[in-house]
Amino acid sequence: MQTTTSTMTTFLADLTTIASSVLGFVGNVTSEIMGDPFLLFTVGVLFLGAVIGIIGRLLSRN
Repeated sequence: MQTTTSTMTTFLADLTTIASSVLGFVGNVTSEIMGDPFLLFTVGVLFLGAVIGIIGRLLSRN
Protein backbone atom coordinates (compact mmCIF):
# COMPACT_ATOMS: atom_id res chain seq x y z
CA MET A 1 0.00 0.00 0.00
CA GLN A 2 1.34 3.40 -0.96
CA THR A 3 0.92 6.33 1.41
CA THR A 4 0.51 9.85 0.12
CA THR A 5 0.78 13.09 2.01
CA SER A 6 -1.83 15.74 1.59
CA THR A 7 -1.10 19.17 0.28
CA MET A 8 -1.99 20.72 3.63
CA THR A 9 0.51 18.50 5.46
CA THR A 10 3.25 19.49 3.04
CA PHE A 11 2.29 23.16 3.35
CA LEU A 12 2.37 23.03 7.16
CA ALA A 13 5.74 21.29 7.14
CA ASP A 14 7.16 23.96 4.82
CA LEU A 15 5.63 26.71 6.96
CA THR A 16 7.19 25.22 10.09
CA THR A 17 10.59 25.13 8.40
CA ILE A 18 10.27 28.76 7.30
CA ALA A 19 9.13 29.89 10.75
CA SER A 20 12.05 28.19 12.50
CA SER A 21 14.50 29.71 10.01
CA VAL A 22 13.05 33.19 10.55
CA LEU A 23 13.21 32.83 14.33
CA GLY A 24 16.83 31.70 14.07
CA PHE A 25 17.64 34.72 11.92
CA VAL A 26 15.92 37.06 14.39
CA GLY A 27 17.96 35.51 17.20
CA ASN A 28 21.19 36.08 15.29
CA VAL A 29 20.30 39.70 14.54
CA THR A 30 19.27 40.33 18.14
CA SER A 31 22.50 38.92 19.53
CA GLU A 32 24.48 41.04 17.05
CA ILE A 33 22.61 44.20 18.10
CA MET A 34 23.03 43.44 21.80
CA GLY A 35 26.77 42.86 21.31
CA ASP A 36 27.47 46.25 19.73
CA PRO A 37 26.75 49.37 21.86
CA PHE A 38 26.40 51.63 18.81
CA LEU A 39 23.80 49.36 17.21
CA LEU A 40 22.01 49.00 20.54
CA PHE A 41 21.83 52.78 20.97
CA THR A 42 20.63 53.30 17.38
CA VAL A 43 17.93 50.64 17.57
CA GLY A 44 16.85 51.94 20.99
CA VAL A 45 16.46 55.50 19.70
CA LEU A 46 14.53 54.34 16.63
CA PHE A 47 12.27 52.12 18.75
CA LEU A 48 11.62 54.93 21.24
CA GLY A 49 10.79 57.32 18.39
CA ALA A 50 8.34 54.82 16.92
CA VAL A 51 6.63 54.33 20.29
CA ILE A 52 6.34 58.09 20.83
CA GLY A 53 4.95 58.54 17.31
CA ILE A 54 2.32 55.82 17.73
CA ILE A 55 1.26 57.11 21.14
CA GLY A 56 1.08 60.66 19.74
CA ARG A 57 -1.19 59.52 16.91
CA LEU A 58 -3.43 57.57 19.26
CA LEU A 59 -3.79 60.53 21.64
CA SER A 60 -4.53 63.01 18.86
CA ARG A 61 -7.47 61.00 17.46
CA ASN A 62 -10.87 62.61 17.84
